[in-house]
Amino acid sequence: MYDVQARLIDLAADCNVRVVKVSGTSSGIRPDGPDACRQHWLAEEHLRASGLPFAIVRPNAFMQTLLAGVAASVRQRGVVVNPLGSAGISIVDCADVGAATAEVVHDRRHDGSTAVLTGPAAPTYREIAEGVEMVTGRAVSVVEVTPQQAGEGARANGMSDWEAGHLTEMLAMFSAGASEYVTTDVQALTGRPPASAGDWIRRHADLFAEPAPLTAAVAIGPTSKETS
Repeated sequence: MYDVQARLIDLAADCNVRVVKVSGTSSGIRPDGPDACRQHWLAEEHLRASGLPFAIVRPNAFMQTLLAGVAASVRQRGVVVNPLGSAGISIVDCADVGAATAEVVHDRRHDGSTAVLTGPAAPTYREIAEGVEMVTGRAVSVVEVTPQQAGEGARANGMSDWEAGHLTEMLAMFSAGASEYVTTDVQALTGRPPASAGDWIRRHADLFAEPAPLTAAVAIGPTSKETS
């Protein structure tokens, strides 16, 4: 990822154009962070050294990723798998990321800035499960797993070794509370508060609904009159 982004930054420098880079969760973007976050850090440093006008956007974990996974587990098994223990995570709606980033792209006053985008709170998985119960009326149980178990499960379900390793690294960081921070950057950039996890669950309540039972199919053939 860094190699690709560094080449793009170099091409931008050849054309002397402004760059807005979307990175990842701010807590991991450091030289000793998880691999993907470390590569974001390298790309940001390359951008700063390029001499180009630039701005950086760092969204925290996406609701669309985390909550869609929760929804699939709730729908099929009535279970929320919790790999973070008692730690919360300030997930952010991708729609808010898009709106905030559009403002950064549009307005040159943001040059040189780093926007750290989060939702309005940092719910735990147990709080998310309670929110699902409140919206759907379904009883939801919470199953505790370690980040390592979550990564192993993802690998067993077909995820590549790199992706599963990255997932384990990120969950280990999140379980230590590294992404419980909450900022006001979405509201400052868009003029409205960011959506909450509860808002997303209410908008997508159908994703959490229990699947309808299968009905028996009856094969009906032609009558004797129709075949005569």
